[in-house]
Amino acid sequence: MKGIVVLAVGGNSIVKPTQKGEISEQLKNIDAMCCDTILPILKHGYKVVLVFGKGPLMWLLQELMVKWLIFLARLFIIFL
Repeated sequence: MKGIVVLAVGGNSIVKPTQKGEISEQLKNIDAMCCDTILPILKHGYKVVLVFGKGPLMWLLQELMVKWLIFLARLFIIFL
């Protein structure tokens, strides 16, 4: 095994700009993505991890983590 490739799939990645976003279109796009993108990666010896892309949610979680770390740092300074 050469390594691991993580692909975020969902939302904008499975609906083309000219499409309405119907399930049948999304399924067709996923089939194409598997054949055109994922299969060649697997054939080159990589493992593939598929995750659902949730960019805005990840941003929110990052912001919450930063605020939590700042709080902990201030708390630590107070108790020194």
